[in-house]
Amino acid sequence: MIAETPQPPYYAVIFTSLRTEGDNGYAEMADRMVALAEQQPGFLGVESARNDVGITVSYWTDLDSIKHWKMHIEHLEAQRLGHEKWYSSFKTRIAKVERDYVSEKITFPITTSRLIIRPYSAGDITEQVDAVVESVTTVGRWLPWCHSSYSVKDAAEWFVICEQSIAANLSYDLGIFDKSSGEILGSIAINEIRPNHKLGNIGYWIRQSAQGKGIAAEAVEAIAEFGFNQLGLVRLEIIAGVDNKASRRVAEKVNATCEGLARNRIILDKQPIDAMVYSLIPSDLRRCV
Repeated sequence: MIAETPQPPYYAVIFTSLRTEGDNGYAEMADRMVALAEQQPGFLGVESARNDVGITVSYWTDLDSIKHWKMHIEHLEAQRLGHEKWYSSFKTRIAKVERDYVSEKITFPITTSRLIIRPYSAGDITEQVDAVVESVTTVGRWLPWCHSSYSVKDAAEWFVICEQSIAANLSYDLGIFDKSSGEILGSIAINEIRPNHKLGNIGYWIRQSAQGKGIAAEAVEAIAEFGFNQLGLVRLEIIAGVDNKASRRVAEKVNATCEGLARNRIILDKQPIDAMVYSLIPSDLRRCV
């Protein structure tokens, strides 16, 4: 079982070993040490596996907790027996965990009644270009990369960046697709993820021919649920230019709380502009009607 640990930083004690022949009371003592460690202040969890080389990793809140566990009287006895009977060779390492990732919970696609939200694939490139180019007068006002000369090369390079960012748990830039036709309708993302604070930013755009149909709000609620339930985030922010009324309407429709004006929050055409800051937390979620 993989240990459930809190957000970093925390500490790992990594014990690797080669066993001697026979059990000689090893299994009973190992079970006792796990049960005893679980009772110690600062203990977070343990993982263990053995093949030719055994490895046990225990997780702790701080170095003092590790020190106290090492000097526990029963643990000292287990260490003595390990030296004398159970191990032909072993090594202990102590490391500070600065970052961790939980990738096994991340599943795609995200679906709603009308939409499929998923990572881009190479087959989406041409339609991505069409969606961007048709949206220059609306989306392009707020997102400078949306311009009439947007090309297949631009889309392909962006898709590679998206794939790499998802793999590294840095951001999740996903395509929004019509559930019935498969047509690409736009994009939505959780980006600027700050794991230590369990928060991120939601960004979105909808192609011009699909605007005004509630698609953005439906996608925001779906990706917010994904962010809270699969990424473990506890706060998501939507930052919209003061005059970006369409984006602000989306934030208000999904029940995001407006927390006020942030001066010079966005750079647009190399100039700072003011923006409204909206937030979502898990209790805000509801399905769009």
